[in-house]
Amino acid sequence: MALVKKNEVVSEVVSKGARGVHAPVECCGALIVFDGDRYLQLDTYGSPDRKFKNRVSQTLQFDRESAGQLRALIDRPFPRN
Repeated sequence: MALVKKNEVVSEVVSKGARGVHAPVECCGALIVFDGDRYLQLDTYGSPDRKFKNRVSQTLQFDRESAGQLRALIDRPFPRN
């Protein structure tokens, strides 16, 4: 599990397939309230081929600041209308 404190663009890959695309997995989001602070929690689940199915593989938590940074990162390749 990780509390993400900073999101930033470190490189932009322009050519197709430069790093490849990972296999699809499920992701679930939740609002976590802890000591009065709000966090966005994203849980990903392993691939269907995984030994232990339907178990959380990775958990990322974002506070208000890092969630805003994530939103800005998402808006770069997928601008809002």
